[in-house]
Formats: sequence, C-alpha cells, structure tokens
Amino acid sequence: MTVKIKENSLVAKIAAGRLKSADMAIVFGDTIYLHGVSKSAFLAQPAWVRHEVCHVLQYKQFGFLNFLCRYLVEWVKVGYHANKYEAAARDAERDPGVMNGVIIA
Repeated sequence: MTVKIKENSLVAKIAAGRLKSADMAIVFGDTIYLHGVSKSAFLAQPAWVRHEVCHVLQYKQFGFLNFLCRYLVEWVKVGYHANKYEAAARDAERDPGVMNGVIIA
C-alpha cells in the first residue's frame, strides 16, 4: 500500500489551529497532510508515522466516506482524545508491524 505525504497543507493548518498545535498531520484517504513539519522531520518520528498510517488503514478498512462519518460521529460523541479511532492509532504508535507493506511516497 502506498501512502502519500503532502506538506504545507491548508487542511492540516486548520486542524492545527482547532487543536492548538504548532505541527499537525491529518489523514484523508491514502494521504497524510502536514502543517508545521517537513516530510523529512515527520518521517524521523516513527511513532507519529505509525499513528497516521493507522488512520490510512482505517480509511482502507471502512472506505473513505464511511470512515470519515464514523470518525466524526465518534468525535462528536466522546471528543478527540476518547475517540476509539484515535485510541487505535495511539496503540499503533508502538507497533512496528503497522508499517508492513506500506510504501511512503
């Protein structure tokens, strides 16, 4: 599976503002959008990469719109931190196996 990375993303900048973070990665489909961090600096942080790749896998599992709806409903119900999709991504940070078969473009 190929995962794309886009730097200097407006959508990631908006998310960074919403979450009050200087740097941000946000996933839509098979693409990780970055703000406040370069691709090379992002890739130098394996836990963060695994976290975002987990979200790519979630999109792949459920389909683009289905996952996006599930994620947003979960966020509205329990908030960002308690969101089960975020919890799964935090677990993936410690699992190098998440990267099996993943190619970063």
